[in-house]
Amino acid sequence: MWYTAPMRARRIALGAVPLLVLLAGCGPIRFADVIKAPVDVSGGRALQVLTSRLSPALLDQLGGSVPDTWPPGAPRVTEDLPFEASLAIHRADLGAVGQDLAAVSSGQAVLRIRGGDVTYDAGDLTQTITAATLWVAPAGVTTTTGDGAKEVGYLTGLSSGSGSLVFQPGGRYALGQGITAADATLIVRFVMSFDSAQNGARPGGNGKLELDLNVDVLK
Repeated sequence: MWYTAPMRARRIALGAVPLLVLLAGCGPIRFADVIKAPVDVSGGRALQVLTSRLSPALLDQLGGSVPDTWPPGAPRVTEDLPFEASLAIHRADLGAVGQDLAAVSSGQAVLRIRGGDVTYDAGDLTQTITAATLWVAPAGVTTTTGDGAKEVGYLTGLSSGSGSLVFQPGGRYALGQGITAADATLIVRFVMSFDSAQNGARPGGNGKLELDLNVDVLK
């Protein structure tokens, strides 16, 4: 049974599990939701990528691993270091929001993404995150190169601490198709910049990215 209550606003925090919804056509709004979706940003994952890109000879010169501070006599290294965080979404675990998605899936209602607000705190990350993109994928797919993974859009405001989710062409549709499944995966792909001559600190530390997703539930 779909909701019969009058329109009201509700704020839903999903912890580490974010939720995005189907873009749909016009219709009376029953609920206006703000869904909070925090994502951890780990500099340690960027370190793994940097280590994998260094030659065995350079690693040996560095003592077998990336040092806390890049040695003055070592060759300069500049790299954009991509790393990903995957987030499994199980509709059955989302309570009332999961019921919304079930109603969308069965054709009883539609959900519309009005937009997404981004808040970013670099925390104690030793290097700068220069880009972040949002992807959606089928259940069990945890990388952007996996079967069925589709890019949704990019996140702005990483340098200023606040911004928004910007959809690429077809991104809303791809997201809607993915998220209305009983199980799906969201993937955030970050890029950390490393230049040993500008900032020789070893990639590390942790930050926090939060998406506030503004959603309408329509008849």
